[in-house]
Amino acid sequence: MPRTRLMREIDRIKDDMRKMGILVCKDITDAINALEKKDVVLAENVIEDDKRVNKLYSDLKERCIQAIALHQPVAKDLRFLTITLDVVYNLERIADYSDDIAEIVYFVRKYSVNVDEIMEMGVVANRITENSYKSFLERDLELVEVVGRDEDWMDELFEKIFPILKDLVNDKPENFIFAMNMIMVAKYLERIADHAFNISQRTRYAVLGDTKSI
Repeated sequence: MPRTRLMREIDRIKDDMRKMGILVCKDITDAINALEKKDVVLAENVIEDDKRVNKLYSDLKERCIQAIALHQPVAKDLRFLTITLDVVYNLERIADYSDDIAEIVYFVRKYSVNVDEIMEMGVVANRITENSYKSFLERDLELVEVVGRDEDWMDELFEKIFPILKDLVNDKPENFIFAMNMIMVAKYLERIADHAFNISQRTRYAVLGDTKSI
């Protein structure tokens, strides 16, 4: 059966969503590396990348709306396009949190300390984001389960942060500003995991039609 214009456009949307996902994951990793190394130049690159993510988001959103209006898709194609609007929104928000982390580098660049649990949260944030958008593009319910386990692990790491930072300040009160900024970083990473989890639940809806997932 020849491929229709709608099918070709959906393929292009999938390709660009994958590019967006790759860029968003790169920004998470770069933001955490910039934080660990107190690398202001790398942080600036993350902030600049956010503009590219925003452009991809705007383009994908517009193309999904046009595809619905022009081709009047039904069934799974309509479901894919409408869910894609939510997925690219979540990816764009994840990129915003990476940008926020990168901006914090300016405020902590003079501190020589790091928090291992924050670095681990960064690794989990990258992994959960990658698995979430891949689960949607590949309609992979096994990846949805992996995302769910990582989201639970992120919550556990988040709960550990506050007592660790409290002890850090008690030992050296001059680390207070650093600790306050790390609380923000931990919250941003936890929010990244929440958005990734939302993507995975939309995968469940796309594959199973399970409205309880959204």
